[in-house]
Amino acid sequence: MRTIAVLMALALMQRGFTVPFAPRPVASGCTAPTTTNRWLPSTSCSSGSACLNDAVASNNAVQATHYPSYSATGGPNSTADLSFNGSSNYLQFPTAIAQGSSETVTLYAIVEPETTSRSALIAGGAAQDIGWADSNSTAHQWLANVNTASIGSGTATLTAGSWYAIAITIQATASGTGNYAFYKESGGSYSSDGSATGVTAFPTSGSTSNQIGLYYTGTYAQFNLAELGYYNGVWNGTQLTAWATYAHCQYGL
Repeated sequence: MRTIAVLMALALMQRGFTVPFAPRPVASGCTAPTTTNRWLPSTSCSSGSACLNDAVASNNAVQATHYPSYSATGGPNSTADLSFNGSSNYLQFPTAIAQGSSETVTLYAIVEPETTSRSALIAGGAAQDIGWADSNSTAHQWLANVNTASIGSGTATLTAGSWYAIAITIQATASGTGNYAFYKESGGSYSSDGSATGVTAFPTSGSTSNQIGLYYTGTYAQFNLAELGYYNGVWNGTQLTAWATYAHCQYGL
């Protein structure tokens, strides 16, 4: 049956039809974490087509010109990934992720930093938008009030060329104060990668993040990405454990 479906798809493509590709399924025995959005690399990544398919809510990330390159087996455990070149590649969500003032947010990524300089995973396109990176100038996870102030950084050093499962939770208030916590997974368990409470560098108005691989304007990130997730809320210990178990099961990290 699968062979027939593939042959039909090839026939349609030869006749000029565009065949949609579903996100890569979760491996047998693995259970994806609870998310609002969960993005996976798309085999049809090209100009104007989805490069990250949202497996939950269809908020697919696209870019008309400067899209990343796709590999079917470049990710951990021979999974698919996208490669961002650090000079022009980035993606945008049609619907931005709400962050900043009066927001509770969880983000996670299966990512391979390719440089130890600033490497934005998710960021906004305007000053005082929230940005989360897998690497800052000292090769740690990093959270920033875009183009305004650094909010905080993680404690573990992330080595360029190695794959990681990392996550962050954010709780922010309208007064500009908030809490954050970084996490890192290894062997199916999660551990703290640094946290802080009562931080005063958060935006004082609602902010959004709608870009992957581009920090503010003109600062691009170099990394490989196998999966990205967003949850509209703060994961508890049970949810973090489920994420860590999944990262190990699906990606062998």
